[in-house]
Amino acid sequence: GEVGYRYVMALYDLHHRISQDFPDIRIEGCSGGGGRFDLGMLYFVPQIWCSDNTDAMTRMKIQHGTSLLYPAQCVGSHFSAVPNHVTQLWTRSRTRAFVAMCGTYGYELDPTKVSERQSELMKSHIKIFKSIRHIIYQGDLYRLWSPFTTNFCSWMYVKETYDECKLE
Repeated sequence: GEVGYRYVMALYDLHHRISQDFPDIRIEGCSGGGGRFDLGMLYFVPQIWCSDNTDAMTRMKIQHGTSLLYPAQCVGSHFSAVPNHVTQLWTRSRTRAFVAMCGTYGYELDPTKVSERQSELMKSHIKIFKSIRHIIYQGDLYRLWSPFTTNFCSWMYVKETYDECKLE
């Protein structure tokens, strides 16, 4: 209704004023709180956090649906600690990393609790992400298997020149 409309217009106005007064500040939008996860918000914020659920198995469905409208470089996606704080599931490191790589790829964990082995794995994941992010961010996305019809998913990103691809 009108209240929701006025809220959105006021929020857009606030973001407009902030971006005018502080052009170098980077703000991440969020689906929680005010529920401001819409295409209009991307005009003001380059990245949106689409869910507080960072469990990789759940994020497959979240990111699969999100990818229908939002490019990967706009979707905040993190490798998080296990057990996951929302689902209490233990998901292997590789799966958590590859799902997070299909977004902005960050970390959501206490670094003082990371083992030396896990730290080395994380370094290798960062190296992999840096080598493929140009394909994920600028390539075409092909959704090969849907997590809504299977217990997993498969996405393939292909560079527009078709000379490079990455299968997740």
